[in-house]
Amino acid sequence: EAASLVVAPVFVASTSIELSWDIPEEREDGSDLSLGEINGYMIVYGTDENNLSQQLSVEGASVTTAVLEELSAGTYYFSIATIDSDGVQGAYSSVIQQSI
Repeated sequence: EAASLVVAPVFVASTSIELSWDIPEEREDGSDLSLGEINGYMIVYGTDENNLSQQLSVEGASVTTAVLEELSAGTYYFSIATIDSDGVQGAYSSVIQQSI
């Protein structure tokens, strides 16, 4: 029950990053995923592409942005997964990176 998402980092300030994504319309298996079937999203991130140890839970199906503040300068890596109305978390998106 995983949805595929696109995550795009947007530079906000010297210590903040705004992430934005599209609301998925289908699950990984190709079946439809309605807005009412989404509870929110889980964003994982970190400064090592192979160790995304920090998490940010985003509640709400129609929310498509999140701002991470008070980050140290450096390169950060991000991935996002959908959480459905049954609490099932889908697969994470491809990892993207952004430097601040």
